[in-house]
Amino acid sequence: IHPTTIISGYRAALKAAVAYIKREMVVNIAELGEEHLVNAAKTSMSSKILGKEEDFFAKLAVNAVKSVKMTATAADVAGDEAMG
Repeated sequence: IHPTTIISGYRAALKAAVAYIKREMVVNIAELGEEHLVNAAKTSMSSKILGKEEDFFAKLAVNAVKSVKMTATAADVAGDEAMG
């Protein structure tokens, strides 16, 4: 088997995996409750030295993220289409 054939197979598998993840595993943040977001923040900060203040910092991070409004640009959409 030629190496380019193997690479083509990996690229096809990548596209299929990305499509599956986007279709089956992505959850809209609007569908998640505050508790889920705080738990995700706690998990991502679990290796930091926060101790008894982890709840405060997790809620602070969630509030900061929710206060930022993001809109997709045409370049963002084009980038997503190129991946999948």
